[in-house]
Amino acid sequence: MRFAVLVDASNSENMQSASITEAAVQLFQGLLEHGNEGYLLVFNEQVITSSKPLQLSEVRQALESGVRQAHECAKPCGGSAINDAIALASQKTLNKHENPETPRRVIFLISDGDDNASKIYLGEAEDIAIREGVAIFSLQTGTFEMPSAEARHARRFMELASLDTGGQTFRPKRVEDGVPLLLEAIQKQWVLGIALPQVPDQKLHALSIKSSEKNVQISAPARIPLE
Repeated sequence: MRFAVLVDASNSENMQSASITEAAVQLFQGLLEHGNEGYLLVFNEQVITSSKPLQLSEVRQALESGVRQAHECAKPCGGSAINDAIALASQKTLNKHENPETPRRVIFLISDGDDNASKIYLGEAEDIAIREGVAIFSLQTGTFEMPSAEARHARRFMELASLDTGGQTFRPKRVEDGVPLLLEAIQKQWVLGIALPQVPDQKLHALSIKSSEKNVQISAPARIPLE
């Protein structure tokens, strides 16, 4: 598996920055133990990405450097461009063309879900991830600090980003507590291929998958490209 960990470094995450850093390091550790390759993307209004897969010994320093660069370039409002980060990770880091031998490609998003700086909408970011075959697994932080309406919107944002691309989202009280849930979700998944019954037409088509087993949780993209 090739993956990208997307870490939100906007002002809204400052109070939990130490916990978020620790969660990201633990996530890399758990994923790299199984021979996977991972990149780091730190974002606020802009996205700072590692140029190559990281070793575990490099992760903490890369996180600290990325957060520092993000804060140095941040506007006073301290915005967060989650959709832009998802699109960049899907198109540049995890795209199909440059990863033909790696069919399983995953984004791990650590954020509160409050996007106020992206140039594209969530639907566009989802379509890009789906076309590139990238699933989004998310760890939501800090919504307890938001007003109720804003918190509901952020929760819905994270749920849609994950469920519509074939991933899952988790919302623990402590950020670090979500790491084992993410790892278990990934390690216990069965990955199924789909034989397309139609002639490729470069469009996204609705997808529905069902199981007669009651104890099976299905994670699948809401749409699939025929191309």
